[in-house]
Amino acid sequence: MKDTTFPVLLQALFEVLDAHRPAFRQGRTFLRAVGLLISEVFT
Repeated sequence: MKDTTFPVLLQALFEVLDAHRPAFRQGRTFLRAVGLLISEVFT
């Protein structure tokens, strides 16, 4: 039996990030926040 919970959660995480993208106002700042968040999730 394959557990598909994590990809669904990861998809939801990226949807939340995409919804808040305008708050960063700069692409570089947004990418830095995404990198920090992903490193926090996977460690």
